[in-house]
Amino acid sequence: MTRLTGSLTATRRRPFRWLLLSLGFICVALAVVGLVFPLVPPVDFLLLAAICFANSSPRAHAWLHSNRLFGKRLRDYRERHGATIATKAWTFGSLVLGLAATLYFIAPPWWVDALLAIIALGVTAHLLKLKTLRD
Repeated sequence: MTRLTGSLTATRRRPFRWLLLSLGFICVALAVVGLVFPLVPPVDFLLLAAICFANSSPRAHAWLHSNRLFGKRLRDYRERHGATIATKAWTFGSLVLGLAATLYFIAPPWWVDALLAIIALGVTAHLLKLKTLRD
């Protein structure tokens, strides 16, 4: 029995299981949004979904890790603590493209520009800090 599964005895209660299962699917939906919009971190939401599924549904947990869209990315991040160079490049490119589109089309106030710059620096620092996996 892993630390995640079986750690919460309250998960045996049906309402709490359904709540965790629902939160897990909401996190998966947000991760899918994060694949398109660069300021939404998909891996973070996938990790949250994995925790919710581990405590509510072994079937959903297995589906998440075997999913062809983001299963490999989740496994790389969780098991090997890194990302491939292609994933890093795609993430950085979509970050720059998303920020440029936001600044060009929306022209937010200066404080939103500053907030976006801080988020971009944080995401970039995290990408640089991640171990580069070679597959």
